Amino acid sequence: MTVSESLGAALTARQWCAPGTPILWASWQVGTSYRVAGHDEFGRPLPKKKRGSIVGAVGGFLGDAALTAVFGGGDDHSGAGGRGAFKVDMHVVGPSMDCTSVQMYWQEFPHEYDSSRKLWVLTPGQLTVLLPHREDSTPEPKPQPGWRELLHKPEEFGRNEPGEHIQAWRVAPWFEVPLNDISKCQTIGPKRRPHRHLGLEFADGSGFLLDAHTPRSAQIMADTVNDQRGIRG
Repeated sequence: MTVSESLGAALTARQWCAPGTPILWASWQVGTSYRVAGHDEFGRPLPKKKRGSIVGAVGGFLGDAALTAVFGGGDDHSGAGGRGAFKVDMHVVGPSMDCTSVQMYWQEFPHEYDSSRKLWVLTPGQLTVLLPHREDSTPEPKPQPGWRELLHKPEEFGRNEPGEHIQAWRVAPWFEVPLNDISKCQTIGPKRRPHRHLGLEFADGSGFLLDAHTPRSAQIMADTVNDQRGIRG
């Protein structure tokens, strides 16, 4: 068996979960962008003339105006020099830096763990964000064979050494998202396009936006979260 990458999200999450605990879904989220009123994508205060309300006082970030700001076509201040948003998987959205989502995200993370990569894991009754160890998430590159070696022995490319274990990243919990605190969970995205993002909203109108990468995955993630919240349909 040849494996050239680390274990997937669910198998990585299994390193943390208690034996026998079902993993309903697990999703890697790489990079983070803030969508908070009065701040840029890095969470820095904007000049007063550029400040706009991304999240309204009523309706939260799953409303049309907020989605326009997140997905484009609105008052988007992303990117250096106004060159547009950079690609990240996760957005922290809220009406102010004192909101629920920002305060969750600003919790101190475990020492020597990488906060740029988040592993969101849903288990029965619990939604947890894990972080990988820095040594695992930024491994030293292994020397690769040259073109002559590949020409004569292509089967050797990417082969594991005999007895070599498949890499399993070490993970540690960062914070938990209480399911009872989620006021709304649904797939979201630009109008007239398939929704491939999961939106989690709290009572104060703040929340998290996760890239599920496909519309089907987004729907599964939303349905299972709502099922754990006791909401059907």
